[in-house]
Amino acid sequence: MREIKLIINCKISEIMCSDLRRRTPVKRTMSSSVVEEARTVRERLFRLRSDRPLHRPRDQGLQELGWNCSGFPSWASVLLSLILIKMFLENINKTGVRIKPSLWINAAFGQIQPSSREYPVLTLLLYINLPLIVALKTELGLAQEKISWKNALSIHIANLLSLLIFPVLYINHKCSISFINALILCAMYSCLFMKLVSYVQVNKWCRDAVIKTNKSVKCETPRKPSALTNVPAADTNGLRRRRFYSISPDSISPAGDVKPSGSDLDNVKHNPGSPSPLQSSLSPAALDLSQELSEMKNKLASQERKDVIYPDNLNIRDIYYFWFAPTLCYEINFPRTRRFRLSFLVNRVLEMIFGLIICLSIFQQYLIPSALKALIPFSKMDQNVPLALERILKLAIPNHLMWLISFYILFHSFLNILAEILQFADRSFFQCWWNATNLEMFWKNWNLPVHRWCLRHVYKPLLCSGFSKVTSILAVFFVSAFFHEYLASVPLRMFKVSLGLGMLVQVPIIFFSRIVEKKCGPRISNMMMWFCLIIGHSVIIMTYFHDFVVLHYGRDHIESFGKLQI
Repeated sequence: MREIKLIINCKISEIMCSDLRRRTPVKRTMSSSVVEEARTVRERLFRLRSDRPLHRPRDQGLQELGWNCSGFPSWASVLLSLILIKMFLENINKTGVRIKPSLWINAAFGQIQPSSREYPVLTLLLYINLPLIVALKTELGLAQEKISWKNALSIHIANLLSLLIFPVLYINHKCSISFINALILCAMYSCLFMKLVSYVQVNKWCRDAVIKTNKSVKCETPRKPSALTNVPAADTNGLRRRRFYSISPDSISPAGDVKPSGSDLDNVKHNPGSPSPLQSSLSPAALDLSQELSEMKNKLASQERKDVIYPDNLNIRDIYYFWFAPTLCYEINFPRTRRFRLSFLVNRVLEMIFGLIICLSIFQQYLIPSALKALIPFSKMDQNVPLALERILKLAIPNHLMWLISFYILFHSFLNILAEILQFADRSFFQCWWNATNLEMFWKNWNLPVHRWCLRHVYKPLLCSGFSKVTSILAVFFVSAFFHEYLASVPLRMFKVSLGLGMLVQVPIIFFSRIVEKKCGPRISNMMMWFCLIIGHSVIIMTYFHDFVVLHYGRDHIESFGKLQI
C-alpha cells in the first residue's frame, strides 16, 4: 500500500508540473527544483524495491576517477625499500660484512709512514695561501697605480695557471697521496681558481667605474659654489671619490646659510641644565620612553655593518673571508646574518658525519664488489652485451644512492656549516632540480654556485662581447667539461677525455630533451633526466676504472682484478 501511495503521489506531482509548464513559462531555478524533487522520489522508489537492488548504470575507469594516483608514491616507496632490503640481505649473505673503518683512515690520509718526513697534503694546503697573497698584492698595486693593467694581467694569468698546474705535477710526483685526498685537493684548487677569476673581474669593474667617474668629474665645467650642492672630495690610496649630499630647499635660511638637518639636530649637544623646548613639553613617562627608543636606535645603528667602498676591500681579512665563504662569485659587501645559531650548526655537523659514514659504508660494501664483478664483462662487452648491461645496472643503484647522499652532505650540510660560521646570509645553494623537465633545468638548478659563476663570468661577458647565444653555451659547457675532467684525471694520475666528452655531449642532449618535453610532456622528459643521471654515472665509473687498471697495471691484469675479494 505504501508503494502504491508513493506512485500515486509521484504521478500527481508530474501532472501538476506539466500543467504548470503549459500555463506559465518555468524559470531555470524552478525547473532545477522540479528535477531534484523527481530524482529524490525515484531514489526512494528504488530503495523500497523488494529485491534490494545494488546495480545502477555507472561508468568505471581512470578517466572517470580523475587519474587520482595519490597512493602510488607510497607504493613506490615501500617497493623501493623492499628492493633495498633485499639487496642488503643478498649482499651480506654472499660477501659478508666488508665495512672496515681502518681502511677509511688509510683512504683519507694515505699510508702513514712514521719514518717519512714528507707531508704532501699539508704542502698542497699551505701552497693555497700563495696565490691568494699574489692576487691581493697585484690588486693593491693596481689600486695605488703602481703597476699597469697589462703587467697585472700577466701576473694574474700566471698565478691562475699555477693553481691548475702545480697540483698536477705534485700529485703525479708524490704517489703517497691517496685518491680521496687528491680529489679533495683538486676540488679546492679548482674552487680557488674560479674564486680568483671572480675576484679579479669584480675589482676591475669597480676600478673602471671609479676611473670613469673621475674622468666625468674632470670634464665638468667649474660652477660657482652654491648652498644646494656640496661635493667634498676624498683622496684614499691615490684614488678620488665623490660623495653627493642632497639638501632640501627648506633647510636653507633666508641669509643663504644651510640649516642643520634632522640627523644634525640629533647631534646637537644641549646643556644638561637647560632642556630643549621639546623635552620640557613631554611628560616624565614619555621622556623615559623616548630615551629608551633612542638607546635602542643607537644600539641597532652600532650593530649595522657599514658598506665597504673600493679600494677599502683590498685587505687580508676580505680575501680570506671570500676564500672560506660558500660562494664562487665575489662581492665587496656580502649579505650577512645578525646572529649565530649554534643548534643549527650542530645539526648540520651531525648530518655531515652520519652521511659520510653511510657513504663510506655503501662504497665499501656495495660499490667496490660491484665494480670488480663488472670489470671483466665490461672489458668484453663486444662478446656479451647483456651480461655487461646487467652488471652496470647492478652497479647503478648503490652508486646513485651514494651520489644522492653525497649531494645532501655537500650542498646542504657542509655549505650551511660554512655559511653559519661566517654568518653568510645567501643560503641558496640548489633548487628543486629533481623536478627538472629537461637537462637544461637540471644544470641550472642542481649546483647554483657554479651556475652563477658561469653565468656571471663566462656566459654574460661573451654575450656582451658579441658572441652568439649558442657559442656562449658551448663555452660554458667547455669550461665545465674541463673541470670535470680535471677532477677525475688528476687524482687517478691518468689523462683521458671521457668525462669531458660526456659533458660536451650534454649540449645536443639538452636540445633533444626540449623536443621530448614538447612532444611527450614534462613527465617523460623528467624520467629521461633521471635515466641519464642513474645510468650515465655508472658508465663513467666503469670507464675510468677500466682505463685505470689498463694504464697502471696492464690489460693482462683485468682478469685478476675481476676476481679480487676485498
